[in-house]
Amino acid sequence: MSQSSLMILYEEISNFGLSNDISNFRDIPRGNFTVFDFTGSQITSFEGISRFQNLQKLILKDTLISSFKDACLMKFLTEIDLSNTPV
Repeated sequence: MSQSSLMILYEEISNFGLSNDISNFRDIPRGNFTVFDFTGSQITSFEGISRFQNLQKLILKDTLISSFKDACLMKFLTEIDLSNTPV
């Protein structure tokens, strides 16, 4: 991953002006993010993920994600961690 990667961590979500009540990717403001780590968040779907076309790595451990719908639209996404999810 390049040094110019932009990462958003669930623990630091308030730094982006967001609440911890993220249920899908539409709840996140657009940005040029390359990594999302939402381990332990309340996120339940990939809805809105296509707004983040530069996303390369997605960590969704211990979440409620139950479907891959819309995830296949991501051409740069090379790593997804769905450990301990309903998927």
